[in-house]
Amino acid sequence: MSTPTNVLALSKPAQGDTDWAGEINGALNTLDLLAGPSYAYFVNPAWTAAALGNGSATTRRHFDTIQGAISARETEYPLDEQFPTIFVTPGSYPERLTITGSVHLCALGGGAQGAACNRPTLSGDGAANDVLTINPASGKSINVAITGFWFRNRYNTSNGTEIADAMMIDALKPASYGPYQSVLVLTDCMFRGMPEGDHNRWSYGIRVDGWWRVYVRDSQFGYYLGPLSDGLVRYPFYLRGDYTNGGKTLDFFMRNSTTVHTRLAGQTMYTVDGDYGVGGVVDRSAFGETLVNTWHAGTHGTNVVTGFSSDSEAAAYYNMLSRWIAWF
Repeated sequence: MSTPTNVLALSKPAQGDTDWAGEINGALNTLDLLAGPSYAYFVNPAWTAAALGNGSATTRRHFDTIQGAISARETEYPLDEQFPTIFVTPGSYPERLTITGSVHLCALGGGAQGAACNRPTLSGDGAANDVLTINPASGKSINVAITGFWFRNRYNTSNGTEIADAMMIDALKPASYGPYQSVLVLTDCMFRGMPEGDHNRWSYGIRVDGWWRVYVRDSQFGYYLGPLSDGLVRYPFYLRGDYTNGGKTLDFFMRNSTTVHTRLAGQTMYTVDGDYGVGGVVDRSAFGETLVNTWHAGTHGTNVVTGFSSDSEAAAYYNMLSRWIAWF
């Protein structure tokens, strides 16, 4: 006679029972369901297929790379309305990611704001590339949410020209915009750029082109140039609507977030640059820049983002944040 286990109520054969195949099979099926719930994937650097012995699984849910989980998600859940979550444990992930469908990248355990050590650290491939490319498939609306990550593009090689592709996130314009509306949400994330080499100048930090909405909450962005004075990030946020295609506006909302953006004299640089139809509101957020250099409205379509700080506040924020950002 079997008895149930205390936590999962799995059937446990009695001592000496030789007819236990059915109960063990049932227990294994239960554990399989618990380890791989629908719409959920899990990532840890130690979870290789060889270590877990799950290489032959038809629907793997545990991976050692974030891209491996993303690829599995996009195969298993290809529909627009499906929005799986990939839970990522703290650790170092030297990966360059590509996303084409809806997904939520969520730090498992995460970290309190300002605590980088408790977060998954996504650092790119070490080359002059973006850390994350989001490329919506033609004819699809996608939602991408990222919670609790530390982005750190470590590319710092000397270059003779400005680099257009060494950025954190590049959200590409949908191939067929039309009625499709894609959304990017960044919550409790930290971003650290490292443009420190000779002539190592980045054009963008985060570039979003032709999307519907961008939400930023409780996040920190630091583009600290270190000991060299020749590096820069020209536009930490480079936002483009699609006003030529039916008047589509990109709405940008930022709250409880901070940005340190060191300027170089004589350079055209803006913390937030919006054109081709960009609107939105900034609330309770600090920028290490004077007001005139924080927001820049382009000349194509209507571009209005409100809520930026006054010059006196920005100067105070810069003095405070430039000291804080040096270690992060």
